[in-house]
Amino acid sequence: MTAKRFYAVAVSSLVLAAATPAFANTGACPAMDATKATALFDRWAKALPGHNADLVLAHYAPQHSFKSYSQDAALTDRTAIRDYWSDFVDLTPRATLKQSDARIDCETVVKSGVKEIVAGPETVMANFTMEFQNQDGVWLITRHEMNTAD
Repeated sequence: MTAKRFYAVAVSSLVLAAATPAFANTGACPAMDATKATALFDRWAKALPGHNADLVLAHYAPQHSFKSYSQDAALTDRTAIRDYWSDFVDLTPRATLKQSDARIDCETVVKSGVKEIVAGPETVMANFTMEFQNQDGVWLITRHEMNTAD
């Protein structure tokens, strides 16, 4: 009886070990490096002067947060965020990285640093953090925060 019990435990352990890779991170992360992380920022920045809020909003995950340097609190309602971008893109804005760093994980990239934003007659230097997540093979912004650089 003890041998049967030992055999059952051993077989159960092997079955569990064989099934574990289906649930665990297998190490198959999307290829990402600092250059590609900067390209994520550049892709977003190229959408800004297009005078199309939906084009900008397409770079954001459906559930994301956004805090502009001109706001006190982050926006989380997609309609409110779209309204912000609708007003902003009318100024034909341009965003340029001045200093940045990227923290890269398997499915997440956090790009942060200083960017220059030119919108109409106004030029602002802003500290920023943009978090991108790989969602079904598409890198989307899940968090975007800006504060005026001092």
